[in-house]
Amino acid sequence: MLNKLNRLRKDKEIKTVFVKGRFVSIKSVLVNILPNGRGYSRFTVIISKKVIKKATARNLVRRRITEIIRLRLVKIKPGFDCVLNVKENLVSVKYLELEQIIYNLFSKADLLC
Repeated sequence: MLNKLNRLRKDKEIKTVFVKGRFVSIKSVLVNILPNGRGYSRFTVIISKKVIKKATARNLVRRRITEIIRLRLVKIKPGFDCVLNVKENLVSVKYLELEQIIYNLFSKADLLC
């Protein structure tokens, strides 16, 4: 689980990232990025019911992605708000493949140090 400091929770802030931020997409994951002017980055993961029907499966993918982010947080540039939007069912994807997808997404978005 991400540290409370690194979670983007407020609906208003998430909508601001969608409206004003830039986005990068790779495979089945999209990330919206907006500089936040703080010394740390904040993240949230969105998975629609249309993509994955079962709540347990949605939570499994969300937990995997947040764990990947938590483990690589020291390699991610500080000062950004990031909203990860999953557009495809990733339940059957293995953890290492998902980790590679997220790593490639962050490197394409120029978020890695």
